[in-house]
Amino acid sequence: MNIKKQFLQENDSALKLTDLLHNSADLSLLSALEDLISIVDENYYYRAVSAGYTKFFGIQNEAIVGKHVSELHGQERFEQCIKPFLDKALQGEEVSLQFWGKNHIGEDRFIDSRHTFYNGLPTKSVAVVARDITDQITSHIALGKEKRMLTTMIDALPGFIFIKDNNGVYQRCNRSFEVFLNKENKDIIGFSDDDLMSKKSANYIKANDRRVLQGNEIRCDEKVTYNNGEQRLLDMLKIPLYSDDKNIEGLVGIGYDVTEERETQSKLKLAALVFETTSEPCFILDKNGYIQTANVAAKSNIMPSQKSDKHLLSITDFIFCYDGNLLFKEIIATKRQWAGDVITKGGQPFLATLNSTLDDNNIPDNYVLILRDNTSSKIKEMDLANKAYYDYLTGLPNRLQLENNLNSAIIRCERQNKLMAALFIDLDKFKPINDQFGHFEGDKVLIEIATRIKLEIRKIDLVARIGGDEFIVIIDIESIDQAKHVAQKLIEQIEQPLIIQKSSTTVTASIGISIYPEDANNAKELLEHADQAMYEAKLHKDVSYCCYHEIIKNDQLGC
Repeated sequence: MNIKKQFLQENDSALKLTDLLHNSADLSLLSALEDLISIVDENYYYRAVSAGYTKFFGIQNEAIVGKHVSELHGQERFEQCIKPFLDKALQGEEVSLQFWGKNHIGEDRFIDSRHTFYNGLPTKSVAVVARDITDQITSHIALGKEKRMLTTMIDALPGFIFIKDNNGVYQRCNRSFEVFLNKENKDIIGFSDDDLMSKKSANYIKANDRRVLQGNEIRCDEKVTYNNGEQRLLDMLKIPLYSDDKNIEGLVGIGYDVTEERETQSKLKLAALVFETTSEPCFILDKNGYIQTANVAAKSNIMPSQKSDKHLLSITDFIFCYDGNLLFKEIIATKRQWAGDVITKGGQPFLATLNSTLDDNNIPDNYVLILRDNTSSKIKEMDLANKAYYDYLTGLPNRLQLENNLNSAIIRCERQNKLMAALFIDLDKFKPINDQFGHFEGDKVLIEIATRIKLEIRKIDLVARIGGDEFIVIIDIESIDQAKHVAQKLIEQIEQPLIIQKSSTTVTASIGISIYPEDANNAKELLEHADQAMYEAKLHKDVSYCCYHEIIKNDQLGC
């Protein structure tokens, strides 16, 4: 109904006809008018009707004039809907109303009507002037619907769209532009680039806008810095906005934030350059072991000459496992990551590393194979040592290295009569990350957590990864409170937000604390008791860490 009222305010046809009728003393002109006009006396009898009135009701003039209004419209409708408005008009009040009514063939029509006191007859009378504006109202409603649909479509576009006037003030924008600026519509419309970004960026954009306002369509990259300090690269199309009289009244901007895309392209180019220029033979393989591409070192020193480029070459045709226990094609088919000795068909030994790339479903779709010269026994020994004592993912000491270092640390503490704490860290809410984003993103989270843990401990302390999402921290302490303080700092650091595929999430941690020599006499007990304390912390939602000696104390008290 708001649309109807707006339309009626803009097209007050009944008022114009009323003025015409009152300014004329000759009612015979009604026979020439297509609008619905009638003159009704104080006794509610028709005294005159227009041609449009007779046409609407499908009744001749002589069948209406002289009749009581109730005879045409029915007694009930007359009493409830018509008479009250006629009475108001007879008292000198001007009445305006709009309603839906049926014509003589049963069609619903929207009527704009005005009742006014009429003094053109000897007796008091009412002039009812109405117009059938159904078509105009329907068109206006359809136009409003089309406008809403267009707005919805524009808001759904991934790229952002905005309109500026000749002064560079934003007039309209879609939802994507609001999200891009991280501002609400009210904080954009009515403002200019001077209000939204740095002066340098605003001047640069205004220079481009001036070219558009001179009648030029431009496509360009715009690197801008916003007031929050964020720098973004925009792929922009700007076109002049013309008025009905062909004058330029502003511009339309259509753009995309291509910052990450261009950074990725740059990284890919750099990776391709490294791939091509490295002296080590490198191959990109599909999941069946066929070579997709190879660098210069691989083509020159490893790959056999090909008679035709039409057929892909399988890596298994000239690379074999050194020990012969497992065929290389089986490794490609079953492993996501692998390292081992291989030998070429020509008898040249290499140390091979194979890493998979994953598709959107976390399934390997390509492999990167790098071959290193295996003639140096030192390289081989160092590589084997790293595999034996260090975690392959985070680079932290593994369980074996932890146990060796911990035994040495206990001997040192015993000699120096010092305290030492083992903090057993277990991540909460980590499995949902693997389930939602895949193991590749999960591994990145573990690497980040390992980095955060190292930030909170001293270089003389020890941190190790002993399982999937389990870490151990060994620290020298002066008091038990110092161990608690470190645990709290670790929890705060671990629980900082993580950005995974542009989504912000967090993981929490439960920490168990065990003190040497108060809680344990050896390395095994120290780790076991820290593990028990950690599980106790998990049971209590209101605490994130727990000390082993406090568990024992509570058990002894029967708590």
